[in-house]
Amino acid sequence: MSLALMGILTLISPVRASVTYYRFPIPPEVQQQVQFWHSIFAKHSSYQSVVHDRDLPNIIIDVIDYQKFAKFYNESVPYTSSEQKRIRKKYIDRYQMAIDRFKREGKKAVRHGPMEERVTICLFIN
Repeated sequence: MSLALMGILTLISPVRASVTYYRFPIPPEVQQQVQFWHSIFAKHSSYQSVVHDRDLPNIIIDVIDYQKFAKFYNESVPYTSSEQKRIRKKYIDRYQMAIDRFKREGKKAVRHGPMEERVTICLFIN
C-alpha cells in the first residue's frame, strides 16, 4: 500500500450484483481490474463504501456500512447521499491521520487505534 490517500468506492445499484459468468477473453493487462470489480459488485451493496488503496485497489482497508450506521446512530433512518458523503470524508480524514502517524512512528503507530492497525497491516501485506 502506498502512503498516499486511499480511494473510496460507493456502489450505485441498490442490490448486490447477481453472479453471472460469461466466457469471454480477458486480456492479461486488465485481469486484476476485472477481478477487483467482480469482487466489489459480488460482495458489497449500494449501502456500503469500500475504502481501498488508491494504487493497489485489491487491498481493501475497510468497508463503511451505512445501514449499520443508521441502525446504531440514526434510529434506523437511512442516510441521505450528502450524509453518506460526510461520513466517507470523516473516514478518509481519519485514515489519512493514521497514514501520517505511520510515516512518523512506523509500526509503533498501532498503539493509537484500529485504523492505524489496519494501515500497518495493509502496508506489510503488500
